[in-house]
Amino acid sequence: MIAISRIQSDWTLILAETGERIDIRPGTNMIVPAPSRPGEVPLCLRGLLPTHNHNRNLIDLLNSCPVNAFAGHAVVAAIFAADSFLPFIDIVRAMRRAGIRKVTNFPTVSAYGPLVETALSDVGLGVELEFEILARFRNSAFETAATLREVKHQKAAIEAGNFAVIELARSDKQVFSRLSTQKNAVPTLFMTPDASAPLSGRPPNTDGLVLTRDQFS
Repeated sequence: MIAISRIQSDWTLILAETGERIDIRPGTNMIVPAPSRPGEVPLCLRGLLPTHNHNRNLIDLLNSCPVNAFAGHAVVAAIFAADSFLPFIDIVRAMRRAGIRKVTNFPTVSAYGPLVETALSDVGLGVELEFEILARFRNSAFETAATLREVKHQKAAIEAGNFAVIELARSDKQVFSRLSTQKNAVPTLFMTPDASAPLSGRPPNTDGLVLTRDQFS
């Protein structure tokens, strides 16, 4: 195991409201549809909520933006890839209309921990499905970043052709094994606990939503 030192990355998570102006920041912007009741549940756990249709909210959000609103910008759309009724074509159309060419699987079922993740995998709704959906996006000429929590998924995410890997940090003392496949490393970023559980009333990009690039020493 190798300790990881962390530096501020150029990634920002933006909670976006349908119909509201989205201010793109320098660097890479990950756009997540804002929850109707902020602070109720951490962002990374919202995918399975029966009262929260993440992907439909994302489609409505992107379709409310001007055509090609994000063309020329480094914008990543956050989808719930383990959706058993994933509206893939609708998401693709909305992303293309908005000028977005990158996507990641956030929220991810891996955020619930290994027990729930295993149970979901047993019924075909686990991380494996999320990675399959990312592959569908790559086959449709999109770039993908893989979001994960467990180290066991790291190798597959790196080897799949993702342009980045986002790991949900479980604590600030977390350490990961360096993989031999990281010789020409895919950028790996760590989402701190504050990122997925922002304080109520404050947007996460000012509340410790820090995606940090790893540096192996």
